[in-house]
Amino acid sequence: MSTKAERRSAIAQALANTRIEGHRPTAEFLSDCESVVDGRMTYSEAIQASSSRAMGAPDANQAGPTSVPKGS
Repeated sequence: MSTKAERRSAIAQALANTRIEGHRPTAEFLSDCESVVDGRMTYSEAIQASSSRAMGAPDANQAGPTSVPKGS
């Protein structure tokens, strides 16, 4: 996705799909989504940040591309 509008639309659709399935996104996850929309994070960085939080990383909100444990 190259434009902010395209990223916002993609994120909105993804969130709608997960909500249909009963998922309730956390504030941290929604913040990551907004960071992707604004271009402050890539999709990969947002995925890795969520994965790190799920794995219980102590500083997961600051997770970057290299913070995912080996084998993930």
